[in-house]
Amino acid sequence: MSFGGNLSYWKFLTIDNARSAGQFNFSGANTGLGLADFLTGQSTEFLDSAPGVLDMKQWYLGVYAQDTWRTTARLTLNAGLRWEPFFGQNINNGAIANFSLANLQQGIKTTKYVNAPPGLTYPGDPGFPSGNSGMNTQWRNFSPRVGLAWDVNGNGRTAVRSSYGISYDFPTAQYLYVEASASPFSNRLDITGNIPFEDPYRNVPGGNTLPLPAVPPRDAAFPGLGTYGGMDPNINSPRVQSWNATVERQLGSQWQVAASYLGSYADRLWGQNHLNPGVFLGTGPCSLGGVSYPVCTTTSNVESRRVFILQNPAVGQYYGAVVQYTDVGTQAYRGLKLSMRRRSADGISLNANYTLSNCTTDTEVSGGFAQFTGGYTNPSSVAYDRGNCGSNRRQIATATVGARTPTFTNAALRTVASDWRVSGIFNARSGSWLVITTTADPAGVGVAGQRPDQVLDDPYGNKSLDNWLNPKAFAAPAPGTFGNTMRNSVEGPGYWTVDLALSRLIARDSMELRLEVFNVTNNFNWGNPSTSINSSTFGRVQTQTGDPRILQFGIKYAF
Repeated sequence: MSFGGNLSYWKFLTIDNARSAGQFNFSGANTGLGLADFLTGQSTEFLDSAPGVLDMKQWYLGVYAQDTWRTTARLTLNAGLRWEPFFGQNINNGAIANFSLANLQQGIKTTKYVNAPPGLTYPGDPGFPSGNSGMNTQWRNFSPRVGLAWDVNGNGRTAVRSSYGISYDFPTAQYLYVEASASPFSNRLDITGNIPFEDPYRNVPGGNTLPLPAVPPRDAAFPGLGTYGGMDPNINSPRVQSWNATVERQLGSQWQVAASYLGSYADRLWGQNHLNPGVFLGTGPCSLGGVSYPVCTTTSNVESRRVFILQNPAVGQYYGAVVQYTDVGTQAYRGLKLSMRRRSADGISLNANYTLSNCTTDTEVSGGFAQFTGGYTNPSSVAYDRGNCGSNRRQIATATVGARTPTFTNAALRTVASDWRVSGIFNARSGSWLVITTTADPAGVGVAGQRPDQVLDDPYGNKSLDNWLNPKAFAAPAPGTFGNTMRNSVEGPGYWTVDLALSRLIARDSMELRLEVFNVTNNFNWGNPSTSINSSTFGRVQTQTGDPRILQFGIKYAF
């Protein structure tokens, strides 16, 4: 029996000045030409921000115990248990917030910042988890693992292997970057009007209030229509259950074949639920906040149609997009892998495999930071975003081959033909999954990346460069609705390439001459077509994936 554990601690310190350099817009509103506005120093918009700071630390603890039993001469079992509590990521400067709908509705404000609107809570507030993570420690993360290996006939030529296990992970540090830079920790200014280029703060009351101190003061400003992300206090680390079964068979002395079934189910994937989306109010005229609109639901008035401002204008005016990080996402994968191998010390070696798989998810895991304007497309249905996994390829085939010529005893043959090595790699895969989008907001919720209706069963054109997708297969949804097109529902062009390497050892193996050719056939692998139905190039392939043919030569000398 074996047991052990590991304890890890790390810090992640970063300052991001992506927006703090300042950004000007010269629209041409003053002179009629954008360049002329620039030359005369008349900007129409200025954006500025304090630097974004993420000062984070994290602890990790994992302990395990496992044992192996050889129950018979042909059957071996392995089982173990691992414990991995999740402590969450602690933001050292307290740049972490939770959001409470109950506090918003009851008018309860944070005790940390006097200008914060009701609903936001910070470290030290009643009900906020201890520490600076915004999350409660999750102690019950146990990971059982079990596996078996069976020598079917007892001669070592046919084997069956199978295993099952649970494992845990946690988001990268930068996943929380945007939340850590929300007000009041990295306030942003967006000034519009006639702005002097040489001094954009000339007409701003109080002048330049940026950058803010690293630790915001108690009276820090909270702008109107601020965007925020709040943690679900009970959020847990993502979890994956995985299982597999493999049958292997040795044929003769050099060949081996295998068939494997692979499966996994991931849950508790982190995603963003929209708490303050826009509300569809019809297509007729209306009045919002004392302003009359000829069309009540447009992209220009989404801030006036958000849930909080319709419920309580006095409080809702401080909130734009508000999301809550939750662990409701799931992903399921199934795959069949067939492989063959030939091993030879002096002849041809071969290794080939083919995988057929299916993967569906409602929450893509990117590893990058999450924008407040992102999140689930339909605020009331996580399942609406279920579709094929963006990183999955339905079919993948690879083959590698290598050969070496022998050392001939004949002097002439030895000079010309001995010690040549040739190797090649064939790689092919089906296309990536594509999501069809519309730049409009037919549902009126203010969430980008909405999808259209698919009105034809076959979404593809003739799969040429100019007509990979059929524009007539999609249409704009009815106002106030979400389109019926599944996320990642169409497949882009496939990909294949052949790479070769030719080399020879000379001068008693001290020198090697080498020629490598990538994409030997110079195959033009098409890129993905345009997928926005509002684009004039929708359905057309306009890019290339991968490189054209590349040749490189090399000489290596060992001494």
